[in-house]
Amino acid sequence: MEGREKTLAELEVKLTRLLERHQAMGVRLQALEQQNRLLKEQNNVLNENMGNLKKAKALALGNKDVKETRLLLSRLIREIDKCIALMSV
Repeated sequence: MEGREKTLAELEVKLTRLLERHQAMGVRLQALEQQNRLLKEQNNVLNENMGNLKKAKALALGNKDVKETRLLLSRLIREIDKCIALMSV
């Protein structure tokens, strides 16, 4: 019987350690998920800023890139027209 009790005690210790590790991993997972959400938000803001900078740069250029600027303006006008159409419905 003594061998069984020792084995059970060892299993209990191992199980306790495993549960503690599981809980620690759960906390770590939550922290990483929060960090992931924050990084995604930052990425979205940076992408939006980059798009705005590209538009501003295209509009600020002189005669050098007139064709590119016209294409950008046309695309922006189409987006505005779509927004107006959606608001009219």
